[in-house]
Amino acid sequence: MLMNNTKVNITKPGDSRVLKLVQEDLPELKEDQVLIETEACGVAFADIMMREGLYPNVPRRNITPGYDVVGKVIAKGSIVNEFSVDDRVAGLIRTGGYAKYAVVESTKIISCPKNIPASHVVAMILNYTTAFQMLTRIARVKPGDDILVHGAAGGVGSALVDIATTLDLKIYCTLSDRKWQDMPPRFIDSGKVNRINYQSAPFEKTLSKMAPRGIDAVFDPIGGKHLKRSYEVLSPGGKVVSYGFSTAIKNGRRNILSIMKAMIQSLLLPSKMITDCKSVAGFDIWVMAQQRPEYFKEDLKAIFSLYQEGKICPMIAKSFSLEDAGKAQELMETSELAGKITLAIS
Repeated sequence: MLMNNTKVNITKPGDSRVLKLVQEDLPELKEDQVLIETEACGVAFADIMMREGLYPNVPRRNITPGYDVVGKVIAKGSIVNEFSVDDRVAGLIRTGGYAKYAVVESTKIISCPKNIPASHVVAMILNYTTAFQMLTRIARVKPGDDILVHGAAGGVGSALVDIATTLDLKIYCTLSDRKWQDMPPRFIDSGKVNRINYQSAPFEKTLSKMAPRGIDAVFDPIGGKHLKRSYEVLSPGGKVVSYGFSTAIKNGRRNILSIMKAMIQSLLLPSKMITDCKSVAGFDIWVMAQQRPEYFKEDLKAIFSLYQEGKICPMIAKSFSLEDAGKAQELMETSELAGKITLAIS
């Protein structure tokens, strides 16, 4: 199917100025692919890492960022029977989301309720599925556990807090006074969420008083020496889930010396984990979706159900047009707003 597509390309590694709006022909669909007319796409920190040429197993130039899309099926491959033309679907794509049309593998798509706003859908595809799988499939939390969420006002951080409130957990989260004021009242008033202002004192010091037994699971998107600090607050049997490396970006740009230093600082010896009876696990939603696509479909369906029941609701920071994708990424880099940043495309 030859069609013209409007999309945003990363022309080369660099700042937001390397993002260019281009017109290109869509390739012919493969037998297991679906063509979606995109309603909205999410903006993620992974997109910044791709733009800077730091994201593993992704080309450094002439790619379109965008990890998650929601929209209408307008064509499908020959072996795709689960979906029909005009179905509304949500899909995980990793690259290609900043576009009028997106080509997605059918194994990474599920039907999407029509009554859920597009901005909420894209938040749930990437951020909430990441959070859900880290809680239930990686950390395997159980009722009564204590968890620590770093960056609780971010897209994944707020999703972790939101889902954790439905799982009978005691939640500690690090964020500033200003970001705490941006959190929804249902978090603040729930009695389940305990704030740690990391700007007034090291979070380890505060936690030693609030949770002297230690933490059962920590969720760390920062990496570097911060990962070791997260490890130190674990109780025996506890686990840190590392799902990002934001310390690699400084003032919105990559810094090679900082990256090398952070990688060294993040190393933890297996012998220490044995004697401490603690562990560190990594998480990448794309790898999980590639290896266990049934998990992605099951978990996103569960998330949609929680939303429909009124138990969760994504925090949306701001929405931009496709033409303003650079501005959206610049806002992402500042970390000024709480919640998910999205692109409204159609």
